[in-house]
Amino acid sequence: MEQHLATRSPFDLDQSLAFMRRFSPCAADQIVDDTGFVTAVAARDRAVAVRVVAAGASLALVHHPVDADDARTIAAAIGHRLGVDDDLAGFYQAAADYAPGFRAITTALHGLHHVRFPSLADIAVYAVLMQRTP
Repeated sequence: MEQHLATRSPFDLDQSLAFMRRFSPCAADQIVDDTGFVTAVAARDRAVAVRVVAAGASLALVHHPVDADDARTIAAAIGHRLGVDDDLAGFYQAAADYAPGFRAITTALHGLHHVRFPSLADIAVYAVLMQRTP
């Protein structure tokens, strides 16, 4: 089954993939390649493997057929993980107006939405470990 997930512009999946490759604490959460990534999403009582690739102005989520409720759950989980609904207009405007020295960074990372940990438990464990690791 293939479903499409709308993204809020600007969104660049390549930027998200580059971040995923660099951020080692979540390296085991997905398999990243040059065109997308594969991850698992919990849908009711089972894990569903999902392949995520760019599809024009949206993302294509490819997975085994599921019912409509599970499809919404999968899209919401992937959308949250990639921050596809984040409105970056104010951020880019502030960077342009108030922080001209920041322009090189916003240009280099244009389209990157904040990639999130898959769950609150992942964040909590990471935070505790980083606090305790010198």
